[in-house]
Amino acid sequence: MIDWVTAIIPCSNLNISRLNDGHICRINVDGKVEWSREIGKTIPGSYDSNIRISSYPISSGMHIKVDGNPIKWLQGHNLFGSNDLVGLVYSVLIRLSDIWEFKPCEKDLDSWRGGLYRVTRVDCADMWEFRCMEDVTSWLSAAQFQSKSRHGRPITTGGTLYFGKHSRRYSLKFYCKGEEIMARGHRISPDLPNNEKLIRFSKNKLRYELVLRRPKLEELELDYAGAWNIKTPNILLRSFLKKLDLADQFRLTGEKYRFLKPRLQVVFEAWKSGTDLKAVLAKNTFYRYRREILKHGVDIGIPRNNPDKDLIPIRNILDQEFIRVPKWAIESGLLYLPKID
Repeated sequence: MIDWVTAIIPCSNLNISRLNDGHICRINVDGKVEWSREIGKTIPGSYDSNIRISSYPISSGMHIKVDGNPIKWLQGHNLFGSNDLVGLVYSVLIRLSDIWEFKPCEKDLDSWRGGLYRVTRVDCADMWEFRCMEDVTSWLSAAQFQSKSRHGRPITTGGTLYFGKHSRRYSLKFYCKGEEIMARGHRISPDLPNNEKLIRFSKNKLRYELVLRRPKLEELELDYAGAWNIKTPNILLRSFLKKLDLADQFRLTGEKYRFLKPRLQVVFEAWKSGTDLKAVLAKNTFYRYRREILKHGVDIGIPRNNPDKDLIPIRNILDQEFIRVPKWAIESGLLYLPKID
């Protein structure tokens, strides 16, 4: 799916005064303005999602700069969405023309429909499904120390794993979508239909995002929107994924694990790794732990014959297919499908 777009788009008939939301300027000690820059307008969309529009005059005529997440602006969330870059941007522009009550000229409409404009940033994204949220965080923890890219070792910030975080060309990031949508500034609007169902859907998902900036877009010859098609985002996501060096394995946590008290989690983990707990714990302690863990359907009195069966190569998960949009989401109108008329 397309998760973010920054584009420079022809828009001749729009009154640019509508886009002025103030100025940022630098004033020297003598009180002289050294430079001044207009602040673009933040336009609210579906369910409190925003997109930023600013004027961008160039020699070929009046243009606007569109910067934001088109699918989130149109449908109110970005758990899943469309791969149609041109269609999404066209839908945003048509909705903006309705909001601001201006009629685009035919030349501009042709440019919008054909993607005849530059893009300076495009984010592509998709997700994989795990058994539970704890398995997602286990994968992220393992990948933090057992992976690298041409940028070197990844950086973890706020639960997100970044490869090339500060690169001016491209970067990759991975995070637990279930955790992200519960964080401040990322929560799904309570007014969105099936809000609770969407939250449950996100809990066991590993999110993967590819951020492409202008130098990389130019190198790939994808700096014009018309160069993109429906297949482009997934091809790019898979292609850049192959550039990662992922080694070793990570251990699945198991859904039962998350319900144990902290002191029992250590015992459970030791049993999973093949330790004979009856031989290392005092008799009363062993039976007390066994009794408590047995409530969750696990008998630590039975030694584990194959302690490595929960170990999975890190790349195995990434070789799986991306998730499909659930049928209930399509039927309830939670997936916006752009159309160009």
